[in-house]
Amino acid sequence: MRTPSRRIPKALRRGTPLARVFAWILLLAVVGTYGYALWYHPFIVGVASALAAVVVARERRRTRRQLTNLAHAPPGESICEFSRSFDPRETDTWVIRAVYEQLQQQLHWAYPGFPVRATDRLVEDLRLDPDDIDLDLLSDVAGRTGRSIRDTKANPFISVTTAQDLVAFFCAQGEVPNSPNVSSGE
Repeated sequence: MRTPSRRIPKALRRGTPLARVFAWILLLAVVGTYGYALWYHPFIVGVASALAAVVVARERRRTRRQLTNLAHAPPGESICEFSRSFDPRETDTWVIRAVYEQLQQQLHWAYPGFPVRATDRLVEDLRLDPDDIDLDLLSDVAGRTGRSIRDTKANPFISVTTAQDLVAFFCAQGEVPNSPNVSSGE
């Protein structure tokens, strides 16, 4: 018997120590270059920075407002309503829980406890960046569920647009043999 989905591993921390050191060095280089440019061209860099800050703040506020409106549409939704959208005999409950929790984690900045629905479109409704879906979301769900993200071209559900499609995609992917995240149970 398989371990219940409520006991699946929590999200793993990304990055190796070497990658983190490289990221800090890169960040310091970017900040240094910005400081250098600001020192020698204060007006141009200052105006460009202010303009960029205004555009980013406006887009972030607009996105937060849209996600908050979407979250308040039908109140009281939770993982229970999300999981009822799937047939429990056909769908792995680990995948359902992992997709729900990882989507909530991606949307936590805009609305804590975001009520993800199976019909929510990832890019249009939830305003997720396609790169975040490809790089973060897929690897996190795969790591938590013990599913492989290799050979995705053979998956019949390769076109992922909604949360329901994401669950179907992972259910069609094979499990990684001897994965530490997959428990065979008692």
